[in-house]
Amino acid sequence: MRVTNTMIANAATRNVLNASYKLMQIQEQMSSGKKVNRASDDPVSMAKILSCRQGLSQATQYMRNIEHADHLLRQADAALDSVGVQLTKARTLAEQMSTGTYTQEQREIVAEEINAIRRQLVQIANTQVNNKYIFAGTGTVKPPFVSNTSPDDIVYSDNSKTNIIGDIYAVSGTGSTQLPVDIPGINMLPTNIPGDNIFQPQPLGPQGPGEGTTDIFRVLQDLEEALLGTGTLPITVPPTTYEDVIADSLEKLRTITEHVESQRAVLGARINVLESTKYYWKDFELTMKDHLTAIEEINFEDVLTELSMRELAYTASLTAASRTVSMPTLVQYLR
Repeated sequence: MRVTNTMIANAATRNVLNASYKLMQIQEQMSSGKKVNRASDDPVSMAKILSCRQGLSQATQYMRNIEHADHLLRQADAALDSVGVQLTKARTLAEQMSTGTYTQEQREIVAEEINAIRRQLVQIANTQVNNKYIFAGTGTVKPPFVSNTSPDDIVYSDNSKTNIIGDIYAVSGTGSTQLPVDIPGINMLPTNIPGDNIFQPQPLGPQGPGEGTTDIFRVLQDLEEALLGTGTLPITVPPTTYEDVIADSLEKLRTITEHVESQRAVLGARINVLESTKYYWKDFELTMKDHLTAIEEINFEDVLTELSMRELAYTASLTAASRTVSMPTLVQYLR
């Protein structure tokens, strides 16, 4: 096979270009700090990099979801703690009034305190976080509890209507619906407790004294009316007195307080689940970052060594090419 000058020149040019391209790749790695800057550099590594980035993106979103759910649950727990404080005050007052040693004027003063406690509980039940009512289920844009000062129809959480006479507070909208959190493994974990499960755990509707209600607002209203001596007494044998209603309210307040504490325990269990899940995703995030670093980022010492080798190779290819181009042709040799 005869090797022509053109073939030699083309080979020299090709070698110079190859050396130049490899030198450019090393220089690009040095400037970017990454082994792979485009898919054509290393398709297999690029696929691994994209997979790691997708995992990191998912982990970041799940962490946001966890933080949001944790914030809602802790706010609900703080609200229920305040409910417990108010119920303790109401129980203390009811216990004092159940002795029958207080005058009517003193009972009226305590009735005002019970009324203030009831209204404070309504404010707590309508607690907002980021302009959303945390005890309203999916209906977070409307207050879950409303004041009824006239005999109007009130729509409850089950969409039924009940005519209520008097200053009663009731669940409105979709307060019984729970909001799950979008996290793998616990995607059905509710991030709230519906208000009717806490404040009105028994069927809604008007219930008179002694009918077994655990509706917080109804119990406190019965207690207030009994202290004022204005409530409607149920027909019983022997007849029920206002003192009986006060004593009954005291027992109901104990039951309600225990129920609120049990709901706080539910919230605490959910917070613990979120905490353990948060640690898992933090570990996952760190693992993905380490894996991505191992695949994507360069070792500067190794790359500097390779850069010196590529520069030497490029210089050598240029030297070889210059000598090749300056070689005499056969005609020049014969002359």
